[in-house]
Amino acid sequence: MTGRTIKRWARIYAGGYDLSGYTREIGPLDITHSYQDESALSDSVAGGLPGQATISIGTLNGIFSQGVANDITAVLSGTEGTEHVVSIPIGIQAAPAAGDPCFCGKFGQGGYMAVPGDGMVSATVPWHPQRPASLAYEKAWGMLLHPYGAETDVNAADGLDGGAQTTAGGFMAYHIFAVSGTGDVTITVQDCDTADGSFTNVTGLTSGAIAHTAVPVAGIAQAATNATIKQFTRWQISLSGITSVTFALTFVRG
Repeated sequence: MTGRTIKRWARIYAGGYDLSGYTREIGPLDITHSYQDESALSDSVAGGLPGQATISIGTLNGIFSQGVANDITAVLSGTEGTEHVVSIPIGIQAAPAAGDPCFCGKFGQGGYMAVPGDGMVSATVPWHPQRPASLAYEKAWGMLLHPYGAETDVNAADGLDGGAQTTAGGFMAYHIFAVSGTGDVTITVQDCDTADGSFTNVTGLTSGAIAHTAVPVAGIAQAATNATIKQFTRWQISLSGITSVTFALTFVRG
């Protein structure tokens, strides 16, 4: 689906928790490059180059509550000053689906505030920009390979079209919300030259084996910055003991 959309179709996942049902808004989702002036004294026209990127998700404004499992208070109160993997998929005129855009990265939680107002008490969470050392990439917009949902078997579906093969690597951001059974699960990004061809794992783009005792959990895995990523990508899972995994996965091309 293409076209315009509205904020009700955005979702927010942080650290393996879906906070969408408690969030009113988040943003701005921003990537801003500083400007490095490289003009010489005798240059008749000033010139420069873009510098390091600042990547930010702004402020989360949501609903304050107490004693509710996995809400904003339960997940983000008491974790001020720590970094969280955050993904914000944006559905196009519907709930986020495979192929939709997603803004993701690793962001420091600046604080947690309960804000009484004229109506309901709000929960406000400011976020620090992503630290340059956190990722090898100055990008945050990617493609949602797997929307929030459960899977019980390997993926044999066609891949999603990334437009063309690229040679600048990329990274994946995953959130595992729940599992059934005991054991471990591995989430991987695969690529292929064609939508329905023979897919293979992309080196570096794997969660590694994650035990059921670690869930909920989120993470980022990176490919080499000069890695070739073929035109079509898809999600893949490997289950050992676990019978079902509920997760979301985004891939950002470098």
